[in-house]
Amino acid sequence: MKSDRLQALLAKKAKLAARIQKLSAHEQADARRRDTRKKIIAGALVLALVEKNPKVAEWWATQVVARIERPQDRALFEDQG
Repeated sequence: MKSDRLQALLAKKAKLAARIQKLSAHEQADARRRDTRKKIIAGALVLALVEKNPKVAEWWATQVVARIERPQDRALFEDQG
């Protein structure tokens, strides 16, 4: 039989483990959100360049869009360039 003190410490340990897991998940979600935001901003900047610069548009069409394998993904960019 476990002592009261040991049971209390084990309960505390379980609570701390749950808090650590929750905080870790929260930080991972924040990191994913920041990464997604960076990708959106970078993509918007590149697409703006594609619309304004014929050389960038040519590069986009020949080097980027041509390498997109999934037809439904490629279709999103058919009007670019």
